[in-house]
Amino acid sequence: MIFTLVAAVSALLCAGTCILWYRGYREQDSFCARRFTGVSTLEQYGATNCKGAVWLESSVSWGWSANETPAFRAALIQTRGQGWKRSFVVYSNVVTAPFANQTRWLGIRIAERNSGTPQSGYAMKDIVIPIWHLTLLFAFMPAIRTFGALYRLRHKRGGAGVCPQCGYDLRATPHRCPECGTVPKTDNGLRPLPSK
Repeated sequence: MIFTLVAAVSALLCAGTCILWYRGYREQDSFCARRFTGVSTLEQYGATNCKGAVWLESSVSWGWSANETPAFRAALIQTRGQGWKRSFVVYSNVVTAPFANQTRWLGIRIAERNSGTPQSGYAMKDIVIPIWHLTLLFAFMPAIRTFGALYRLRHKRGGAGVCPQCGYDLRATPHRCPECGTVPKTDNGLRPLPSK
């Protein structure tokens, strides 16, 4: 029962990752939580679906860069000390940032990006997981469940009074299967017939 439930949830997650993979090449979905602390420090944690991969990101930025408008700065300052703010954004332009320092392991990239001076800059850490990794992970349990059911179905056929090869009912012809021609065998050469 629990195994079936886990397999069903896993199948739904597998279908969801396939949908994410499709969407990632057309739009970029981004969910993040951020908080503004200190004089001008912004902490941010997020997940982004982009170009067939899920990007998990943590970043800290400090100071003000030249391309931030005064209105943006004022909006950030108003949120100072108010805790974490969550946002979900869909971008139509799919852009991936270049990696400076990265480590690859089984297709997963772990990267760090740092830039700036003591007055302003940022430090980011990214983990990029290809969606096919997640799809395979979530497809494992439904596959086990499906193959287990097929195995049980195939071996259930071998009961008394049926052909072990094709499952045809042998009550009328117990010595040879009229469907596939198989001769069923038991210890005495005859397959026992079920009682009527």
